[in-house]
Amino acid sequence: MGVGVMAALPANFLCILTKKLGADFVPHLPELINKDRPKADQDKKQLSRAFSAFVIHKMLNIGIAVAARSVVDDFDDNGIDAIYYDTKSKTLFLLQTKYMEGRQFDEPDAIRFRNGVEWLLAQKYTRFNVNVQTRKAELDDAFDEAEQIKLVVAYIGSGFSVHAKAALKALTEDEEHHEVGRLQADVEEYGPERIQADLLAEQSVG
Repeated sequence: MGVGVMAALPANFLCILTKKLGADFVPHLPELINKDRPKADQDKKQLSRAFSAFVIHKMLNIGIAVAARSVVDDFDDNGIDAIYYDTKSKTLFLLQTKYMEGRQFDEPDAIRFRNGVEWLLAQKYTRFNVNVQTRKAELDDAFDEAEQIKLVVAYIGSGFSVHAKAALKALTEDEEHHEVGRLQADVEEYGPERIQADLLAEQSVG
């Protein structure tokens, strides 16, 4: 993982990404649970949720609609934004994404993610929103079959802070959750460099 402050996603790439999220990913997302929020808040949340689907789509080379169905993010998600079980690698991916300009992925973000992961590892589904609860049977099967559990942090801002990494390391090294054998020590980052590379690859193919 990178150290210190890195460059955020440049404005031109952010513009391309935002248009892509709205056009290609938002239509496939699960419906928002809380539709009482102002439209501006809902639109912002939809882009954030779509970013989670984009990350899964690019990381694992799966279809957009399938990636969108992995999203559990809503206004009350307890730190986990997407959950995807890859049957080929027998790996359960747990994601938290931060679709905010000018902000590092910092310790409070990591602590929310850590708490959510701990509850999920304990299969305490009632701590989560309906997007997680309706997938209980699927997640139970994934926990039974998975040989690896991988944490992923994705962001468009200026890096992944040292304190955030320490907060997640405390989780991956903690033996109390009984998943030390399966929970991978290295948290995978999907940041501005990978976003740019994937967007450029798309343009070259196009």
